[in-house]
Parts: sequence; C-alpha cells; structure tokens
Amino acid sequence: MMTLYNILVSLVVWVIVAPWHIILILVGKFSRKRLDQRLGRAKVPQKDGRLRVLIHAVSAGEMAAAEPLLRELLTNETASIEFILTTGNKDGMSLALKLQARYTGIISVQLLPWDIKRPILVWLGRIQPDLVVILETELWPSFFLACKKLDIPLYIANGRIYPVDAGRYAFARRFFKQVLCCAEWIGVQNEGEQQRFIRIGAAPADVHVVGNMKYDVPIQLHNTTDKRLAQLDRAGMVIVAGSTHHPEERWVLDSFRQLRQTQPSVHLVLAPRHVTRSDSLFQMAEQRGMKAILWSTGENASGEWDVLVLDEMGWLSSVYEHACVAVIGGSFVNHGGHNLLEAAVQGCAIIIGPHVQHFQDSVEDFHNAGAIVWLGTHLQLTTSLLELFADPDRRASLGNNARKLLDSKRGAARSYADALRSRLDINNPAETSRRCIPTTSST
Repeated sequence: MMTLYNILVSLVVWVIVAPWHIILILVGKFSRKRLDQRLGRAKVPQKDGRLRVLIHAVSAGEMAAAEPLLRELLTNETASIEFILTTGNKDGMSLALKLQARYTGIISVQLLPWDIKRPILVWLGRIQPDLVVILETELWPSFFLACKKLDIPLYIANGRIYPVDAGRYAFARRFFKQVLCCAEWIGVQNEGEQQRFIRIGAAPADVHVVGNMKYDVPIQLHNTTDKRLAQLDRAGMVIVAGSTHHPEERWVLDSFRQLRQTQPSVHLVLAPRHVTRSDSLFQMAEQRGMKAILWSTGENASGEWDVLVLDEMGWLSSVYEHACVAVIGGSFVNHGGHNLLEAAVQGCAIIIGPHVQHFQDSVEDFHNAGAIVWLGTHLQLTTSLLELFADPDRRASLGNNARKLLDSKRGAARSYADALRSRLDINNPAETSRRCIPTTSST
C-alpha cells in the first residue's frame, strides 16, 4: 500500500501541483524560494554543535501552540538547542517568522516539502535533526517513514485526530499502523484523542495523555493606546462575532438588530475568518440601516457607529479584550468551529453553535464548567443574546468560569518539554547527535 501511495503522490505533485506552482511564480503569486522548499531543496545552516530540533506545525493554530513549547525549551537550554520550524501554508509561515524574530534559537523557517519519498529522505539527511516533533494531526507517511529509515526520533505532541477523520483513518488501519509505528512517543490532548490514535493503529503503550498546549499560548495584545481600541472602550458594551463564515454574519446582524430594540447602546464587531469578505459585510450592515465602519479606516471615522468590520488580520485577541459577549464563528455553519480560547482568556461570555467537531472535547469541557452558552441552532441566537444582556450576573459568571477552566488546564507545555528533554541529552549534545546521525542511504 505504501508503494501505491508513493506512486500517487509523485504523480499528483509532478504532473499537477508543481506545474501549477510554476505558473503561480510566473504571475508573481508564489516564489522560487518557496517552491524549492516544497521540493526539499531549501538551504539549511550547518550544525554548530547544538542539538537540532525540527518542529512541524501545519498552520497558524498549530504554530501558536508551538510557542509555549519553544518557550519552555529555550528558558534554560538556549545555548544547547536550535530549532527549525516547518509549516504548510502562508498563515503558518507568517506566525513562524514572528516566532523566529522573538526567539533567537530558531535558525530557519521553511515550508514542509511535499510528501515525496526521495526528496523527503534527502532533505532530512541534509537537515540532520536530532529530534522531529509533529504538532497535532499531521500524519505524512513518507515523512514518518523517512524519519524511521534515518533513525531520527519522531515525537507527536499535542496530538489530536478530528472525530470526523477517525473513521477514514481506521478504514486504512493497516496502512496507518505502519505510519504511526515510526513515532517513538505520541502525546495527546485527552483520553478521547488517545482512543482515536489507538483506533487508527498506534500502539497503546506509545500514546500518553498530556494535555492541550493551546491553553498555554500567550495572548499577544496590541498597544492599548491605539485609537481604534480606544473607540471600543468608548463604545461600552460590545459583541464580537469572531472568525465568522457566510451566512453567519447575516444571522448575527439580524439578531443584533433585534437586540438593539431593547439595548440601544450595544455595538457589534464582525471579524470574518477571511478578511477579503470585509467590504461585503460592510455593505450588508449598511443595507440594514446600521452605521458601519472598517477597522482599517477606524481612526478617521467620525461620530457614532453601530457595526465595526475587522478587515485586518492579527487584531482579534485585542478586540476580544473589549468585548462582553463573543460569538464563535464557524460553529453555526458546518465548518467545525474555531478556537474559543482567545475569547475565554479575556473573560467574555461565549456563545457557540452546534458545529464544533474540530473542538468537540474543549467545547464539552467549557460546557460542563458552565463557561459557555452552547446553542443547537442559529435560530436561538437572538433569544440567547437578549437573555445575556438582560442578565449581567450571568455574563460575568460565564466569563469567570471560562478563566477558571483555563487556569486549571494550563501546564501541558512544560510536560511536553520534559518529554522532549528526556530524549535529548541536553548536557551532552555531541552524544545525542552521535546516536541520531541520519544517513542518506539509497532506497
């Protein structure tokens, strides 16, 4: 089955994906440097005696979870460990570059090569990592098998398998058992994830419940003197609908308009998952008779406003700080929901919809702790907002319970870091490197 996988991946990459990216280079939407990375041809700094750890995080959410792990490892061992970060898309790359600017131990940031057997093998042999750490759900067969062939220790940290994907993986259990046996150690977020990994082929003795590092992610807030944030302060009570998808904004706007009949001082911030939709949301609010402004032009806005559309990336955490109620997008349509931790850490009263399969366990934890309002349909949104704004004590209780739950869940990053330290000989880097020197033997 592995042979068939390699043939199919090679055909797709060389016949479709690589030519398409060459076209993107020609029209200025991709770079030759990034293509070289995807083909495993990226330049890598020579090893200088330090232990080298490669951490792969596919996108921004996973890369954010890498930060507390990096912080724990670099606190006392900055001189003995260096990191290479790999990712799978531009959002992950953007955050990885920010982490590189923040932590001097990160020597390189790259896109992970496409999962082609020979290029992956050569690339890993050139990088010579002493340890590879995969965050969350990335199960790339050729990558995993290359680590095993080159005798590179492979760890999975903050592991999770989406419940909707578990059945598909289990259908090919024999194949994924071969892949997962390449991992020396699998640390997962909770017991449910542990059972899903075992179900798809992981050895029970290799899967350990450690916790979710996303609870340890530091919230990066902006300068509180920013004039636009000051506008939110002056606005008073604010609802933030974060990471929304079509048609969630329409439902939120309609509920907000009804809420305004009894709570005329409430304001709304719409933060679409894709900021390219901001102009259409601005028009949608105006069509409903509301005064709308864009975040990017908010400093120049004059007078009162009803709806603010967040049309720039990177501000959602800071905006949640000024909200009393947060509506989590992607959960009222079938997108699986989005991360509610940014809203929870700010003590918002959180409303979330029925479609939370990507965050099922976290949502259940918050629900059981009395820290969220979990609705069964978008049709309940208006009633829920009316009830919350009529009951300030209820809003405060939800926010306080969310913060308490977060405090109780923190600390997983340190446990993951301890697991990595146990595999790396921090006091004797040369010995670890000697045990883990990869070779690019022929296949």
